[in-house]
Amino acid sequence: MANSIAIDALYAEKNSLIALLKDLPEDDILGKMSLESRLKDVEYQIKQIADTPEMLAETVLYFGGDSVNGSYGINIDLASDALKRYQSYVSVVHAARTQKGEISEAGPIPGADSSIMQLIATPRGSFGFVLKERNNQLRMVESSLYESVEAANALIASSATDFEDDFDSAIEDVQPRVLKELNNFLETLNRHGASVHLVSARTKVDIPKKSIAIAASRTENIEITEKEELKSGIFLGARKHSRDFNFQPDDGMPISGKLGNDIKDQTVYLMNTEYQDKRCKAVLLRKETKRKESGRISIKWILQDIYLENTQHKKL
Repeated sequence: MANSIAIDALYAEKNSLIALLKDLPEDDILGKMSLESRLKDVEYQIKQIADTPEMLAETVLYFGGDSVNGSYGINIDLASDALKRYQSYVSVVHAARTQKGEISEAGPIPGADSSIMQLIATPRGSFGFVLKERNNQLRMVESSLYESVEAANALIASSATDFEDDFDSAIEDVQPRVLKELNNFLETLNRHGASVHLVSARTKVDIPKKSIAIAASRTENIEITEKEELKSGIFLGARKHSRDFNFQPDDGMPISGKLGNDIKDQTVYLMNTEYQDKRCKAVLLRKETKRKESGRISIKWILQDIYLENTQHKKL
């Protein structure tokens, strides 16, 4: 995204210049020329920035509600708590996307140093904070943290949607620690009676106080558990583009699910030519999502690894 704080500042200046031109006396020729020259320069800067894609992670968080005094000030507890929780949430999302294996539900976040955001400004208009990735090097492609921040913000937006099924779909691949940190962030806002307006490259969402409360309750009401299981049976095949697989275990109904991240696209052809319709052992991750209030449970299977039965195991 173009540098949001610079764009905001330039648009604010543009609007101010337009207002000044309207109020300027008709006989103030020099004043008009000066303002029009500056307006032209501002419009040029806006176009230059808009045409330059931002490659580093950046988010603007605007706060409102009981603990915010318009654009004048914000309760220091809300500011510090919300920023701390948002950073922890982003760090866990980044770790889940970049680290191998599952992230533990407690303890240090793996690779947290690589996901640090810096507070670089406070935007005009209402009280908030501009957070940007700590990186001084010019990049030609989006950073990995850029993608993680976008994923994190999209999940925040989904948590407050009016359609609960959309949120259920959004958390299909979410690790338990991610959901826990998301709930911590939302509960912090809810405790302070705050609303949030969140802006990043791909996400722009307003979440009022009422929706914050709903989102906090929704994320608190979900319990995700994961367990690795080894099953023997017949491998029925996998699809590269959809990342689906099918497996008939000896101990139950056929299993359909998704291929794990460690199984690369080029490996799917090998699996289908050498393992399909043969007896195999499958290493599966059983992910159970339970709604505490209703007791409703959904189960998702992720294929972590597979190998022919009665052969020496070689990880894919």
